[in-house]
Amino acid sequence: MIPERPFIAFFIGVILMLNGTTCSVDRSEMESFKKVSSSYAILAEKSLDVMADFDLETWGTMLSDSVVYYFPDRNERTTNKLTGKSALLAWWSNYIAVSGIKSMTIENAHYVPICIEKKGKKGELPGIQVIAYFSNNIIYEKGSVSVKMKFIIHFDENKLIDGYQTYYDTSRIVNMQKDKNIAGKLTPDFRLKLNTLFPEYNI
Repeated sequence: MIPERPFIAFFIGVILMLNGTTCSVDRSEMESFKKVSSSYAILAEKSLDVMADFDLETWGTMLSDSVVYYFPDRNERTTNKLTGKSALLAWWSNYIAVSGIKSMTIENAHYVPICIEKKGKKGELPGIQVIAYFSNNIIYEKGSVSVKMKFIIHFDENKLIDGYQTYYDTSRIVNMQKDKNIAGKLTPDFRLKLNTLFPEYNI
């Protein structure tokens, strides 16, 4: 999993900037951040709500064809991601069908819309994006789990989402599913992709 520290430092820096306080952060980086319309926060919220409702058709209308979705289980040597709208929606459709998931509920959500005018030293992408942090209450056939999540949702010039960076601890989700035999329902290609993205499954 990507370490939390860079995300936290980035998030705190943005909050300080939005409140007019930059004395404890790199001023050169903070000057490249600016507030943007709250309409982006509304779009980000809707995208998470329709995803949580498993409304993939509506979610798809909010995504660019080239959207990139980064999973949290990645590090300096591996980058687990899905590239393209079709790949992302197909992954979620298959996951909903075979994982035993029943529902997701987004709670205590906060959305911070910003624009980064140039690439940051820590690799933050330029452009309009929304920092979202929330609790996701997930119900599976075996039981339920609540996971605190942080997403950075990036928008293109047409207000379509072209990137998700996700940060959360997957261990509780994995533990909830590890005894569920879903291997027989997966195609070989999808099983390979799932094992690459989530090696803890060992399907």
